[in-house]
Amino acid sequence: QFVIHYVPNLKARAGLASARAFDLTNSALVLEIPSAPQTMLKGFLGIDLNGIGGKDIEMFVEEGNLKFGVENSGTFKELGTVAYSAQQHRWWRIREASNTLFWETAPDGKTWTTQLEASPLPVAVDILDVEIHGGTRMEQMSPGDARADNLNQPPP
Repeated sequence: QFVIHYVPNLKARAGLASARAFDLTNSALVLEIPSAPQTMLKGFLGIDLNGIGGKDIEMFVEEGNLKFGVENSGTFKELGTVAYSAQQHRWWRIREASNTLFWETAPDGKTWTTQLEASPLPVAVDILDVEIHGGTRMEQMSPGDARADNLNQPPP
């Protein structure tokens, strides 16, 4: 389990990243989010699939919203957003099939709801870093913490 303890009165970011070894082609990345910042001002928790040349796939919760998008050389393009529900969005999945990218959520890691899809692929998916990260974009009095768990280990 990856736990981020947001530090009171400090603007900061923390994360974990893999080596470039993940190929999302006809595959999926699954992550459980046991807790996330739901309404904290400028607090976030997310997963990025970082591609070559700064072309990334992103899914993150910030200010009570679950956001989906892509980044190209430092410029984020939001493709969709839904109001975040800790119960309904406990599990996140990003997958590729037939040249289409899917951002999905599930309450149980089994019953998936497609939140957004993009076709053709907005970024290449064959060489990706997996990055789980969170932080605060401004100082907070009581920022709390967030947790991510079970990377690519959905329930049986």
